[in-house]
Amino acid sequence: MRVYEAKIVYSLVSLGEEVRLDRPEMVADYLRSAFDECPMQEAFYCVYLDRKNHPIGRHLVTLGTATSTLVAPREVFRGAILAGATALVGRVRRPG
Repeated sequence: MRVYEAKIVYSLVSLGEEVRLDRPEMVADYLRSAFDECPMQEAFYCVYLDRKNHPIGRHLVTLGTATSTLVAPREVFRGAILAGATALVGRVRRPG
């Protein structure tokens, strides 16, 4: 029987002024560096927000192929619940 340990790992994404993500363009700018990591694959990221729309975390939910990616709702909401988020934004980046 296999027993697994689940853990949450935090890494600092940005340090500086507080960003308020209240427009789609701001979310795209916020995630630009994340999408540059794998430019030839489709990726789905979630950004978790506090009640004032300040980001408290981002999560790569799934990394797909050049043409598609699959996203399960439980994976999206699991991260939001663990982060204690009051809102979330999901964003897909398609290569090309």
